[in-house]
Amino acid sequence: MCSSDLTTTYGGASAAVSFPVLAAAVGDDVTVSAPAGFEVSSDGIAFAATVTIPQSAGTATGTIFVRIAANTAVGTYSGAVGLASPGWVGASVPIDTSTVTPRSLTVTGLVAESRPYDGTIVAKLSGTGALVGVIGDDDVSLGGLATAAFTTATVGDGKAVQVSGLRLTGSAADNYTLVPTTLAADIRKQTLTVRADDKTRRAQTANPAFTASISGFVPGEDSRSISG
Repeated sequence: MCSSDLTTTYGGASAAVSFPVLAAAVGDDVTVSAPAGFEVSSDGIAFAATVTIPQSAGTATGTIFVRIAANTAVGTYSGAVGLASPGWVGASVPIDTSTVTPRSLTVTGLVAESRPYDGTIVAKLSGTGALVGVIGDDDVSLGGLATAAFTTATVGDGKAVQVSGLRLTGSAADNYTLVPTTLAADIRKQTLTVRADDKTRRAQTANPAFTASISGFVPGEDSRSISG
């Protein structure tokens, strides 16, 4: 048995494990075949679905390397490497359950826009999202409707903006996973307008108490929100 379970990320071959072959009383070369999802090699360099071990004087010897193939879809795989030669009883070498995990994709092209303080965490996005990391011409696209939110509503520069609502579509989507998108933008201080209230007084009398009104507060806030 190939005793080491193999693991790789979709799009890349796994590390290889190996086992020795000693086939006696064979009348022809031995063909070594990999089960679905795997590939074999006789030198640890060139891998394929099948390789041949040449026989000499009725004996075929060598070392076989086995790995998960780079184009194997996400999932778990097992099986046995088969060894066959005409007129020979043959043999098989089981492979431990092995795993292909999804490849991570990121999103580029989206921009979080800075804005004045409005008391909410709502953020606005611009640009067009695109996937980074897709292998070859795999059928996978970016779907869904992107929305964004600041982590807090307070004023600050370079605040984190979390993007949600995106998903992967296409026949190869199950081979990938979408990395959460985090952007950055500013929440600027909101400008308030102070206007002195109109006052009158009679000549030779003291000035009245001066008052003012403040405008520009966001909904739900007023002058009681001002400190300092």
